[in-house]
Amino acid sequence: MFVGVHILLSNGKQRLPNTKQCNDLVELARACSPHFTIFNQTTVVLDANGLRGLWGDFRAVGNTVRRMAIQRGIHCRVALATTRTASVLLAYGGSKTLTVTNSGREKEALALLPLTVLESVFSETNTSELTEPSFYSSRKREVFQHAGSEVFRAFRRWGLSTLGDLTALPCDELFSRLGVDGETWQRCARGEDVWPLMSVPDDLQFEEIHDFEWPIEGFEPLAFVIGQVLERLMKKLALCNVAVAALTVQCWLVTRVYHTRTLQLPTPIRDPQVLQTLLLLDLETHPPSAGIDRIIVSVNPGPARVVQFSLLRRAFPSPEQLSTLLARLTTLMGKGKCGAPILVDSHRPGAFDMQTFNPNNARIQSSVAMKLPLVGLRRFRCPVAARVMTDCGRPVQIAAGDGIGNQSIVECAGPWRSSGHWWMSRESASKHQLVDSFWSYDEWDVALSSGGVYRIYRDRALKAWFVSGIMD
Repeated sequence: MFVGVHILLSNGKQRLPNTKQCNDLVELARACSPHFTIFNQTTVVLDANGLRGLWGDFRAVGNTVRRMAIQRGIHCRVALATTRTASVLLAYGGSKTLTVTNSGREKEALALLPLTVLESVFSETNTSELTEPSFYSSRKREVFQHAGSEVFRAFRRWGLSTLGDLTALPCDELFSRLGVDGETWQRCARGEDVWPLMSVPDDLQFEEIHDFEWPIEGFEPLAFVIGQVLERLMKKLALCNVAVAALTVQCWLVTRVYHTRTLQLPTPIRDPQVLQTLLLLDLETHPPSAGIDRIIVSVNPGPARVVQFSLLRRAFPSPEQLSTLLARLTTLMGKGKCGAPILVDSHRPGAFDMQTFNPNNARIQSSVAMKLPLVGLRRFRCPVAARVMTDCGRPVQIAAGDGIGNQSIVECAGPWRSSGHWWMSRESASKHQLVDSFWSYDEWDVALSSGGVYRIYRDRALKAWFVSGIMD
């Protein structure tokens, strides 16, 4: 069971609480439960599972939380539900000062709330004045980064007005039209949790400052000092059983400006040598413009990892090794050019996107793979220009580079026509990082006289032939 506490602002012109109200809300949550999370500037969520032995049943827990809030001068609504999302939505949009929802009744309790409640709750993610750790807020923003965007505009175009209207939509149809975003918002409307509970730790400051006797410009003396600073920081982190989730270095330059760099780590790390390597690689890629008089190294803490290896599976690279390797590759290749390719929701042949490389997500279903006859297509980047002779519209001869040569086509299958982005202007295509604003292809699979099998296509816009890949 979870308790959602939402501040009610007495001043109608005040859209967000001031700093004192934010801190009072955090102190209230810390006084009620050791396990709580900051949802946004007006709402916190408490884990109430351990409070029944102290305060009685869940309604008594809610009354106690309200009484403690009144003693601190906090005017709020309190809601109890079996999920964090349901407790937040009921506290935010409910009409009662105390709402207790029985297990399994969250969907019915949320059905009458207006859809604007869902949009408003998750759009208020500016937590700069709260003591929320950045490793939590950054993950939450990744999940709900589309709040108040095209998804909710689509909901309004469809005539949806309540959370019940959204939950009544067929999940498959919603996914086909809006993708993962639409499915995620529907789960939220049902009161399901789509992010893990990240408890807020105590207000611990992890920061080290080092002043130089004279300005330094080379990386060798800077590396030595950063190594010492990180050693001291890691000792402090070890005493609190936390690790580094994000690392920030501020270089005070002789030009009286700060050169600031922040590293968001894929997993909490407490190895000073690894952190030193990552930080120096980042500073080499983004060097300061002048000599350095002072450095300030600060850490956003995260929960320390507990590693359990398996005797039956191949060990993956450690996060420290992986982070160092990716940092070196990113330095060589450039930002956004190093990661793991993923498919995108597009019919464009060969379309893909890059995401952070995470080997733990790579699960090969070997039993399924053995049953299915799989044929791999290795695409050429970029496609190879070709000259193709046709007979009655079917390709019979091809001439191309990259070792293909001039060969006859002994068998072909196709064409398969695909086109898209005809509705987008060039400006819109550039905004979405698309190579072209329009494509229209006729694709063929051809077997050549040499035994090779290739995929070729005719670009109907350019009236030209290309070889897009080879079949394995």
